[in-house]
Amino acid sequence: MPDATGRCFVGGNFTQPKRYMFVARADGTVGTLDSRGVAGRVYDLAWDATNHRLHVAGAGGYTFHENNVWTGQSGHYRSVGLLPGFPENVFLGSENGQVELVGGWKSATAGSARDLVVTSDSVYVAGAVSNSRGLISKINVETGKLDWQLMTVPALDLAISPDGATIYAAFGGPGGTVSAYDAVSGQRKWFHMTDGNCQAICTLADGTVVAGMHGDYVASLVNKTIRESGTGGRVPRKKVFALDPNGNLLDWHVNLTSTASPLGVWALASSPSMLYVGGDFTHVNGVEHPRLTCFAVT
Repeated sequence: MPDATGRCFVGGNFTQPKRYMFVARADGTVGTLDSRGVAGRVYDLAWDATNHRLHVAGAGGYTFHENNVWTGQSGHYRSVGLLPGFPENVFLGSENGQVELVGGWKSATAGSARDLVVTSDSVYVAGAVSNSRGLISKINVETGKLDWQLMTVPALDLAISPDGATIYAAFGGPGGTVSAYDAVSGQRKWFHMTDGNCQAICTLADGTVVAGMHGDYVASLVNKTIRESGTGGRVPRKKVFALDPNGNLLDWHVNLTSTASPLGVWALASSPSMLYVGGDFTHVNGVEHPRLTCFAVT
C-alpha cells in the first residue's frame, strides 16, 4: 500500500525485517514499522492520508495505527477499504464472507471476502467460496443492501478504472482469468485468460490494467479461451502482465522467476509514479531481487 511520500507499506507473515509488516521506500531501502498491535498474518492494508492512519486487516483482526497507538477489533479479516473523501468510514471483508461498515451495517455475501473496492456509492466484493466457485458482489455503501451478485470461479482480487466506470477482477482456475465488468450493471465487457491463477490486479493512472499470476503464459488475444495446459494461442508472460483498458495484451514484459516457489505474484499496488509487485519470486530479469520489487510508471 503506497503513500504520497514514496513509502510502500507491506503486510504479510515475514521473518525479516518484521514479523507482519514493514515499510519499503522507492530507493530500495527497507524500514521498520511498529506492528505491536497486529496479532497475526496481514492480508490487506489501507492508508488514510488525511488522518495519517494505517488500517490493517488480518488473521488477528482489524486494527489501525494513529499517534503510536493501535486500536481495533478481533476477527479474521481478509480485506479493508475506506470511503473516498470520508476515510473515517472503514469497510471490512471477513474470512466467512461478511462485509461490514465498522460501527454500522453488516452484510452477508458468501465464501471469503478476498478484496474490497469502495466508491462513493458502492462496495464491490471479490469472494472465493471454494476451489471452483466464487462471486463478485456490489453492495450499497449507505445501507449494506445487495445491489447485484455474479456467480463466478474464485474471485481473488479487484481493481477499478480511474474513471470509476469499470471493475476489474482477477480469478483463479482452472487456469486464470482477468475480466472487466460495467461498474453499474455488472455486465461483463471482456476477459483475458492465462495458464495459472490470477491472484492480484491493479490499475495505473492512464488506465492500464496490471495483473499478477502464478502462470507463465497468457492468451494472445482478448476474449480468447485457452486451456491451462497446452501450446496454442498463447504468448509468454512470467508471473505478471499488462492490458490496455479494452483487454488487449501490451508489450510490457518482466521476467519474474523463483528458486523457491512457483506461485508468482500475490500483490500489486500503484502510485502515480510507481508500480509495486510482491510475491514468491526470487529474481527479476535474472537479477536476485526476492519478494518485492517496483517499476517506474511512465
